Amino acid sequence: MKHGDSFIDRIETQARLDPQFAKLLGGVWKNRMSDANWNRLQAVWDRRGWDGVPD
Repeated sequence: MKHGDSFIDRIETQARLDPQFAKLLGGVWKNRMSDANWNRLQAVWDRRGWDGVPD
């Protein structure tokens, strides 16, 4: 992700404020995202309902 470092703080904040946004993040794929940003994203996402994770 080219601009991940510019956005990760806002993504974390929004995920903590908005449960629907956190759930949306559960569908994000790592692709070329840095390991550091991937770890931060995983810390705030809600995977319930994705790939067989119970809701």
